[in-house]
Amino acid sequence: LGERFDAVVCCTSEIGWKPDPAPVRLAIERLDVAHESRGALVGDGPHDVGAAWNAGLDGIHVERHGHDRRGWCVRGDRRITGFSDL
Repeated sequence: LGERFDAVVCCTSEIGWKPDPAPVRLAIERLDVAHESRGALVGDGPHDVGAAWNAGLDGIHVERHGHDRRGWCVRGDRRITGFSDL
């Protein structure tokens, strides 16, 4: 993955687990992005959106499965059906 992305962060017991904002903040730090910058985290679950919000970012939910199949609806700042919608 390292060849394809500028920063790769995996959730661990030491770093934290989403929706804890620590993994997101570590990624922002590794990307050398100013703290006052705005951004978004894109994910397919409620913990992804929660991590984004807890880190002060917008949370974009990728609706891979309808809420009827998932069993609940994930609330986000935006909802998309795939990364091509970005």
